[in-house]
Amino acid sequence: MKKVCLDTNILVWYIKRQATKGQEGFIPKVDYLFKHFEKKNITIVIPSIVLAELLGSVADEDKRDEYFDYLNSNFEIAQYDIVSSRQYADLRAKLSKKNAKQYANKKSVPKCMMINDYNICAVALSSGCDAIFSHNLKDFEKFIDHRIPIYTLDYVDKLKKEEEKITKRQLSQSNQFSLLNDLPDFQEDE
Repeated sequence: MKKVCLDTNILVWYIKRQATKGQEGFIPKVDYLFKHFEKKNITIVIPSIVLAELLGSVADEDKRDEYFDYLNSNFEIAQYDIVSSRQYADLRAKLSKKNAKQYANKKSVPKCMMINDYNICAVALSSGCDAIFSHNLKDFEKFIDHRIPIYTLDYVDKLKKEEEKITKRQLSQSNQFSLLNDLPDFQEDE
């Protein structure tokens, strides 16, 4: 992965440090994920609609300015443009063939949220992202039509397990080397 797109819920946990009841454990996972992105030099793309959703939920103007400045300075803010429009149309046409209205009613997804999620998917595609990180896995998988992977914060658990394996392997190799150093020197008989 070289470039990832973030949904609003990921930024709320990271920037605002807010979680609803039962989601408090997501904040340390998001912190770990951002550190992983930084360590691996992965570009974080924030669609402008995600930025708008996040900032629109901040009542305090100074705090809103602080968040905007931080995000604009540290991440790639991707605009919805003509290429995104084409991606949006393609994605929407595919879901419309599968009856988008029925899907929205069945999932209780407001139409405006569907439109925003389509926009996020379209911007991710037009920005060349390798993945999208969101808490809304099923909706995004449906909208993106499996064109790029969608990850939840369960991905962090996989990263941690992989890191543990690497650490154990390194410790094992280090211990083997240490054992070799502790062997007595052999002297040849004269």
